[in-house]
Amino acid sequence: MKAGEPTRPRHFFASRFDRTYKLAAHGWAADIGPGLGTIATDNDPGGILTYSLAGAQYGFDLLWVCVLSYPSMVALQMVAARVAAVTGQGLTANMRKHYSRWLFWLAVVRFLGANTLNMAADMLAMGEAAQLIFRGSVPLFTLLFACVSLSAAFAERSMGQRISVPQSGRAW
Repeated sequence: MKAGEPTRPRHFFASRFDRTYKLAAHGWAADIGPGLGTIATDNDPGGILTYSLAGAQYGFDLLWVCVLSYPSMVALQMVAARVAAVTGQGLTANMRKHYSRWLFWLAVVRFLGANTLNMAADMLAMGEAAQLIFRGSVPLFTLLFACVSLSAAFAERSMGQRISVPQSGRAW
């Protein structure tokens, strides 16, 4: 590295054999990758409602789906994390560079649709939970949660910084 050249933060998956920079307590996390973290953090209200309904209806009959889908989820998250670490950009920016315009926009529209439906399910689940606690109207609670979420998102953007994401270079 030349003098004055900016340094990039070292990531936990930078090198499989260079383990000197990792804490011993987190050594297993580098081998598992970000897939386990994705599974653990995906417990949003819509997910919890879905898990509860599926568990109530099917019991343990669908547990084999977890075993089947976990390796592909880990692989997908690992590839996405490594692409971001190598290029310094996310998947969308890399898709814009390497794929045709129509394929890029098709992917962006699909991402936008999936995220919008996921957020709508989360707001509806929070409205249902608030109705159980406070005995009110589900659409009113859902609208209230949507307004609070949008206000927080616009406040975050107007301040010019992210509120919920720590600004450190370490992933673990």
